[in-house]
Amino acid sequence: MYENDEIQGIQTHHLDNPTHYELMKTTVEAAKSDAGVMKLVRTLVGELDTAVQAEEQVLKTPQKDPLTDQIKQADDDRNAEYTFIRNTVKINLKNAGESERQAAESVELLIGNYHIKISDQYDRKTGLMENLLNDAERKYTTEFARLGLTTHLKALRTHNNRFIQLLDERTKGKSQLTTGATVKARAATDEVFTRLRKSINGLIAQDGGETVAAFVNFMNVELNRLKQQVLHKHGVEINGGGDSGNNNDGGEEEPPQG
Repeated sequence: MYENDEIQGIQTHHLDNPTHYELMKTTVEAAKSDAGVMKLVRTLVGELDTAVQAEEQVLKTPQKDPLTDQIKQADDDRNAEYTFIRNTVKINLKNAGESERQAAESVELLIGNYHIKISDQYDRKTGLMENLLNDAERKYTTEFARLGLTTHLKALRTHNNRFIQLLDERTKGKSQLTTGATVKARAATDEVFTRLRKSINGLIAQDGGETVAAFVNFMNVELNRLKQQVLHKHGVEINGGGDSGNNNDGGEEEPPQG
């Protein structure tokens, strides 16, 4: 059994999200079941319980990306233009003069080369659409003009570019959205956890800690297990512990995702 005179510190910013949450939840459960701890630091235990519940809610709640609706609209817009172009080509293949029919045949062959389906996945459709647009703009502007589709070709380019831009913005911002909320929740939990640990350690210094000895020993066993099985495995220096959430370099650090 791992014993110590006071509750060790631990660098919690090295723990992934599930492990961090489980440590805090375990701490609350152990504290609430210990009469001595509840008698001395009931308010702090309540604060930690509230913070842990908030952290749990962040981990459980999907973060809706604010760009999702705009991305869908951009996709709908390009789908509509693409469908209009295809339908116009089909009409001109059957009911048009020789000049328009020949133009329609050329554009139909171009479209057929890429086999774009409205139901295609975003990445596939975007890549195929980009290649089709590049070919159309380089080689088939006359044919599109003859079919009255020049403005629709430009609109398709605009919507596809808009879609690519929005998707790129979402890719760059998505991790910030999720990580930002999680970091904030973890920081709040760490702050209360550190106050609880220091408060109990202060009580130990005053009266020898007999009232909280069982809780202290339990926490040190748990913290030592995490240091050996989790932190040490990832090459984190575990000697001396340190305060929860305290970065050695003094700067901000995002927690490992999990």
